[in-house]
Amino acid sequence: MKKLLLIGILLLTGCAQTNTPQESKATGVIKLQTVKVIDPATMMYGEGSAFAVSPNVVVTALHNLSDPYTILKLNGKPVIVLKSVPFGRDGLAIVVNRIPKGTKIYAMKECPAPGTIIKAAGYIPSKGFAELKGTLTATGTIAGLVSKGQSGGAILHQGKAIGTISALIPTYGISLFDPLDIPMLNKLIEENNYE
Repeated sequence: MKKLLLIGILLLTGCAQTNTPQESKATGVIKLQTVKVIDPATMMYGEGSAFAVSPNVVVTALHNLSDPYTILKLNGKPVIVLKSVPFGRDGLAIVVNRIPKGTKIYAMKECPAPGTIIKAAGYIPSKGFAELKGTLTATGTIAGLVSKGQSGGAILHQGKAIGTISALIPTYGISLFDPLDIPMLNKLIEENNYE
């Protein structure tokens, strides 16, 4: 009887539910989670988005990892960070021991011309995956807003990654992104292939 009561309490409070982040099969954007262990009973969590450009290189927004953290999770799986390299205003390439199995790896390309329709793909906390369309107005600027939590997600054109989401400026109805530093990323990929 005590077991049934405990199970009932856990179900009512939501403590028995598992909320494992899942990769979107549509785009392959990864849910990024940081965990900071304060003491054995206290943990702080942060969420954002990321995407893979190789089995060992992930791109996100630098501000997603600006606070010290103890554990980095990609799609709910802890990874070991071997190296990180910032680029642009807020871009960050992270070399990890291995991305979670089944994660899509994006091809990269240079930014297209202004006026091109692009997509911003990432996770919105408590809402899940979202892919929003916008118009490229200048390198690093999109007419249209992304949502909080999509930071670090992929800016896509024709299914290829061209940048990472970095900020939104609602007053002006624009979002900012960091174009990928493709030469730097290709060098990281070449130097850090642990398959």
